[in-house]
Amino acid sequence: MKYTRLALSINTWRIHLILRFPIVSTTNLLQDKNSYSVRQRFPLCLVLGVLFMLGKPTVGLATMCAALTPDETIQSSNLIFKGKVIDVKLLIDGKIIINDEIEKIWFRRPFSLEDKALELKAHLRPQFNNYFWEHFNDLRYLTKYAILTSYKGPAFATIEVKSFKGLHYVGEEETVFAVGKLKEGYSSYQCNGFSYWWASDKGDPSYQAALDGYRIKREQLTTALQSSPHNAALLKAQGKFYLQYHDFDSAEWAYWELRLHYPEDVAGLVGLANVKFDRAQHKSNINQKALYEQALAGYEAILKIDPNNRAVRHSKILALLYLGRWSEVDKNARDFSGYLNEENHEKSIDFFAGKNLAGANFRNAKLSNFNFSKADLHDADFSGASLINCDFTGATLDNAKFHNLHESYKTKFIGAKLQHADFKEAKIEEVDFSKADLRDADFSKATLEASQLAKAKLNNAKFRNAKVCGTDATTWPTGFDLHRAGVKTCK
Repeated sequence: MKYTRLALSINTWRIHLILRFPIVSTTNLLQDKNSYSVRQRFPLCLVLGVLFMLGKPTVGLATMCAALTPDETIQSSNLIFKGKVIDVKLLIDGKIIINDEIEKIWFRRPFSLEDKALELKAHLRPQFNNYFWEHFNDLRYLTKYAILTSYKGPAFATIEVKSFKGLHYVGEEETVFAVGKLKEGYSSYQCNGFSYWWASDKGDPSYQAALDGYRIKREQLTTALQSSPHNAALLKAQGKFYLQYHDFDSAEWAYWELRLHYPEDVAGLVGLANVKFDRAQHKSNINQKALYEQALAGYEAILKIDPNNRAVRHSKILALLYLGRWSEVDKNARDFSGYLNEENHEKSIDFFAGKNLAGANFRNAKLSNFNFSKADLHDADFSGASLINCDFTGATLDNAKFHNLHESYKTKFIGAKLQHADFKEAKIEEVDFSKADLRDADFSKATLEASQLAKAKLNNAKFRNAKVCGTDATTWPTGFDLHRAGVKTCK
């Protein structure tokens, strides 16, 4: 993992808090084990350190939360509401409720961890005091809220949420982002809703506007369906709406209703298959493979009824890719847009090597360790994609689009044909263009770092307002004039 690229952009950040006490070597306060993004590198790291002591300061820092858009913030939680704190309990190991004596000290205002720690040490029985600090890493808050505004998930009058972050005080009002289900209970991790709070602190109204818009749209659909419960258009709209925001149970209900009342309408089957596929996209447990297989079975059934359905054919291809069933992918397939395999860093995937993929669509795909060597990819579209450790050695990529490439890290274009390729606004780091034919390629507004262009053909290549970070690590052909070409250095 590499962190030298952290100043390139501001589309991701994360924060964790780590506390170290003399009693124990290191403990992670309110650690969110589910908060780590699948991304392996982060364009910006924002680190906050909080220090306090039981004697001498020994405490360090740090972690990171993925920056989410307003819609992604809503998608990432199963339950969102604004509530007023009416009770808070401290838990250790999820079993032991800490006694009133500790809670009276811990929740006392003003907030001063150092003072509270010293008071706990002075007033508690030594054996319980030691137990408290030894199990500090397992400290949780069980907060009971009176719900003021329900945004997403079931609506309650009151709800208890297990929290892995921050102190909560009776009487405070909070907007809560939680994951879980009614039967299992809900938990709020430190990265849930972090983008919302960050934006709110900066006076950015877009996140609250998105929450309000989601609530209003949900209520409108619910009201309309109460008046016309079997309306096909409304059921389709509701299924699409809930699926977009990853409210899978509600989306599945809408599509089952559509299927029940309109069995000849293929939209019900498509919706149910898409629910399975999207559930698999957002699960990391043992059910993921089964969900992809169920989605695939659904897509295959639909194609028997509607063989010309392009969207379903594309989804079937992606399901096969996620299942690793490369040999079953249609040899004439050209649409791989949106495919994500960025967690696969174990071995090279040779499925695309040497294939005829002229005009193929890889828009917004996230590809790691894919081998495209000697493939015919002229006119292919990789716009908005991420290419991590991919190999395009000897590939034909004339007129290919890499516009707004989200990330290209340790990828090889050695000897590749890239005439008239579009790299405008691409983010490029440690990419090897040795012996590549980049004549008439366009790198306008691209960001290049530690990349090899010394032996590339750059005749008529455009670098207007391109930025080069770490100019000493980026190589250029002998005599290449960066200033004349329009290249700027990162400040």
